[in-house]
Amino acid sequence: MKIHYQSFVNRALSEPYLRHLSEYLQGIKREGTTLTLGELDPPDDYAHALVEYRCGYQAIRNVVEAERAGADAVVLGHFQDIGLQEAKAAVDIPVIGLGEVSMLFACTMAERFALVTLNPRFIPVHEQQVARLGLERRVVGVRALDFQPGQITNSFDDPAEIAAAMAMLKEQSRPLVAAGAELIVPAGGIPMLACGKLGHVDVDGVPVLNGLPLALKFAEMCAELKVLWGGTHISRRGIFSQPPREVIDTAIRLLSG
Repeated sequence: MKIHYQSFVNRALSEPYLRHLSEYLQGIKREGTTLTLGELDPPDDYAHALVEYRCGYQAIRNVVEAERAGADAVVLGHFQDIGLQEAKAAVDIPVIGLGEVSMLFACTMAERFALVTLNPRFIPVHEQQVARLGLERRVVGVRALDFQPGQITNSFDDPAEIAAAMAMLKEQSRPLVAAGAELIVPAGGIPMLACGKLGHVDVDGVPVLNGLPLALKFAEMCAELKVLWGGTHISRRGIFSQPPREVIDTAIRLLSG
């Protein structure tokens, strides 16, 4: 099985994060799974909708190229799930969104949960995600740290800095717990990796969900289910209807500049 994990940063900006991320994912994948780690150039380096859009079209291109290179499934390792719907429509392999799978699985762990993101400018994006998934009644709220994407990715070689970032996450989580959250979901691969390195993390007894192993394991499972279901992995009615190959080729050519 071949799984492609598409990160939204690159080594020029975030070498320690990608190194630790690769080690973490390689350590939890199934025996026999080949894992590739993709980057973006330029990366997600500023919390803004315009940057999200630009990174989304880069990710769509990379998902298509991963499928054509033989991937059995792809994980979009960006909680905001930018480009996820379009990528699902463009390829014939499962595409797992870190945000989507984390929030839907959170519903199996708690009746009400909350999100903590990296930057306040991401809050409207997450609120739109919650609405798209129909989870307004399940999500207590969204709060934020005050980092730019990539700002803390170079801290992964320093356990003290990671612990400090987790302390900030807990500080932002406590008002959400007081408001009724039974589970905290860090809205990003960066804080999720920090949770993975620290092991179990909770906020006053409320667990913090690390979605990285969830997304990888779900991708492996969906690739297997596609085989068991005779090739079916997604509905082609509605938003995931697939365009002709020439339409995809034209889009990829334009997205590649």
